[in-house]
Amino acid sequence: MSEHTVNIAWNNQPHAEIDGEYSRNHVLNVDGKQQLGLSAAADFLGDPGMADPEQILTGSVSSCHMLFFLAIAQIRGFSVASYEDEATAILGKDDTGAMAITKIILRPKVAFVHAVPSPEVLDRIHHGAHKRCFIANSLKSQVVVQAR
Repeated sequence: MSEHTVNIAWNNQPHAEIDGEYSRNHVLNVDGKQQLGLSAAADFLGDPGMADPEQILTGSVSSCHMLFFLAIAQIRGFSVASYEDEATAILGKDDTGAMAITKIILRPKVAFVHAVPSPEVLDRIHHGAHKRCFIANSLKSQVVVQAR
């Protein structure tokens, strides 16, 4: 088991374009190693020039799938030359009527160094990566709020 901690920080500032509104911009700090400026999605008064939480979630699923794909491909003897993914998240209402990411579509494009797996083997590698991706497996996980 492992723990993964991040810190977000927000300070009240006026919205850059809308009088009477506050800025949604904030900073995500990952273990003191990296900082990423975030905002709400533009549809929710965020800064369109910054990443939003929905994009970060989509990127996390895409990254997790890719990392498992690379590991499985290597184990099966396929050396990957490059991997790209154009992932999309669909925001809508879930079965209870709550706003949620209802679907994430991954569109991986993989190039191999030498041996190329058959379409059936490629599908099996993707299936194995999807099955093992703990980010995708966690999307309905419990969220606990512990106010400090």
